[in-house]
Formats: sequence, C-alpha cells, structure tokens
Amino acid sequence: MFDSAERAGIDLVLVPRGDDSVESARRAKSVVEVLPLDIDGDPESALSAIVERFRRDPFDGIMAGNEKVVPFVARAARMLGLPGLPEEVAAVVRDKRSMRRLLREAGLGAPGFVSLDSPDRWTDALTLRFPVVVKPANGYSSLGVVRVDDKDQLVPAVARTWELCETELRQAGGPANEVGVLVEEYLDGPEVAAESLIHHGRVRVCAIEWKGDDRALL
Repeated sequence: MFDSAERAGIDLVLVPRGDDSVESARRAKSVVEVLPLDIDGDPESALSAIVERFRRDPFDGIMAGNEKVVPFVARAARMLGLPGLPEEVAAVVRDKRSMRRLLREAGLGAPGFVSLDSPDRWTDALTLRFPVVVKPANGYSSLGVVRVDDKDQLVPAVARTWELCETELRQAGGPANEVGVLVEEYLDGPEVAAESLIHHGRVRVCAIEWKGDDRALL
C-alpha cells in the first residue's frame, strides 16, 4: 500500500497502530507525517485531533489500515465530509453476528451459527453440527478464533474467547453489546480471500487468492 502511494505521488499522514512505534511508522517514503492517536483508549479525543488536523491542512481522503478501526474511520469521514462507508454499514461489517444474520435474511449462503451474549449460554451452540468455530463477534486478524471438535471442548473455548473479548477487544466507552461470541459450523475446504473495492455502488474485484498463500487465482 505504501509503495503504491509513492508511485502515485500520494502523501500519507499515518496514524500508527498501538503496537507500532513512530520510528517504524516513518519508514515508508510516502509517509510525510505521523499522527499518534489513542483510538482504542480515547476515541473522542482521537476524533477531535483528526478534525483539528483537517482544519489546519485539509486532506483528500481517509481510510482504515485494519478492520478494527473501520467504524471509527467511517465516523471521521462523515464528520469531515470525505468519501467513506456509512456508519451503519461499518458497524455491520465489524459485527459478525449482524453480518451473518443479514446474509441469511438476504438468502445468501451462510453456515449455521449461534450468537452468545454470555459465556453461560454456551449450551445454545449444542444445536449446531460439530466441529464448530468459536470467535469474537468483533474480532480481527483471526484473533481468538478456535476450532472446537466436540461439546467437551466447547465450554473452555467459549470461556477463553469471552475473556479475550473483555480484556482485548472492548473499545473504551463502547456499547455493552459490542462484546459477544459467535459460534458457527465449521466449513471444510480451501480458504479463499476476495479483495474488492466498491465505488458508487459498483464492485471491482481486485484479486482472489488462496488464503495464507501468494498464489493468485485472479
């Protein structure tokens, strides 16, 4: 992404991740400014800082570098009048419970799933066909995703994933219902990642790849 920006002559103002240093964030030649913000711990102050930065020197666009901050970036784009996802769409794509439900309501293929609003509700998942996958509803980068082969493994898996949601994935000041666990039936077979861009309602497929592999199908 940074190399592409350099080739296109685009200057980037980079908000580094919490686990990244300012020094490493400056390595890419296309990064002309680093703006450290605590999006996780203090999203309101982070948003105010972006608005102030835009007021001083407007920029042409804003994008999320990881899926965790997609709702935050959607909100910032709306406040700045820049292109971006509608906030309600950003919320859906970050909440796997809502996404699965909407896919099912649209008649699209989706595995059997159960949404748990408490670790004590693990028995609700016994209606599913094993093996199943336990995952945080608002997770990212496969964090906390666990395959469970039988019901004896289900209780500890749900408990561990729930603890991860509480300690690592809850946003400061976020709604209570953002924490939750999704249990869904495991689908066997090769994993494929589809990369696409949507502009004015038109989808452009950029690449279809084997997940975890450099081989591109398209």
